[in-house]
Amino acid sequence: IQPATTDLFPISFLVEITLGIPQRLKKSELKSHLNLTAQEIELAVALHQGITIADYSFQKDVSKETVRTQLKNLFSKTGTRRQIDLVSELSYFSD
Repeated sequence: IQPATTDLFPISFLVEITLGIPQRLKKSELKSHLNLTAQEIELAVALHQGITIADYSFQKDVSKETVRTQLKNLFSKTGTRRQIDLVSELSYFSD
């Protein structure tokens, strides 16, 4: 006698899939609702696109410490503590 597969594995999973369709952030809404500076908006867009802090720092030719300061400001203004939570919060301002 073989056990039913439902005894061993969950029957279904809730899976959210992003199909590689980039969602653009509404910069004007980020500015008006969250009171973000232009630099914070640029960082928010980059993080939303999956760009790392190190890569962003290199691309913008600014120190990692400067980017970390901007990131801390983003955390403060969005009420988040982690980058994954920040990106999730930013998704509310996307197309």
